[in-house]
Amino acid sequence: MTVQYLMIVVALAAATYVGLIVWRTVTYNTRARYHAQYLNSGRSFVYDSSELRQWHRRMQRKYEFAASRPWLAAETDPPPPE
Repeated sequence: MTVQYLMIVVALAAATYVGLIVWRTVTYNTRARYHAQYLNSGRSFVYDSSELRQWHRRMQRKYEFAASRPWLAAETDPPPPE
């Protein structure tokens, strides 16, 4: 093994990690926008229960937090109330 080979390996590992961080940020922002869009639609106040609106609010906050810290893995989502 040469130093040049090790530098290439480290650079590839760093690029992979940066790609993961970018992917998580985009994914978490998309999920947060979905929940915010649901809450801002008129449908959420007419047809749905307050528990379902609260669940969407919690999911929106969770994904906004996760998008601001993409190096941390997000917890699994609890099932929506029925």
